[in-house]
Amino acid sequence: MSDGAKQRALAARVLSTCRRGRSGGGGGWADPLERDAAQVADDVAEGLISAAAAHKLHGVALRGNLSLDETGTQRRRDRLRLSRKGKPRSKIKKKPARKAKGRRTQ
Repeated sequence: MSDGAKQRALAARVLSTCRRGRSGGGGGWADPLERDAAQVADDVAEGLISAAAAHKLHGVALRGNLSLDETGTQRRRDRLRLSRKGKPRSKIKKKPARKAKGRRTQ
């Protein structure tokens, strides 16, 4: 088999096994209230999330023209933090990470 034929066969195999997917979002990694409010406003403007989700989940207040209301955002985020069992999120103690069994740490 010539080199060209080998490359075409390999390319055909790779192309037949690759899949492409697109997701509208995910669970995220950090506290949504810590996300930069301007980036959340940009996501709303681009249609990635709704203004309602920005307000409810990220605590971002937007004006009618979808511009960021910084004062309103700070008030909303403060209220959301206090509603979390009466404590700001940063004050909630996290459990220490457990060591994996069978591994030694130095």
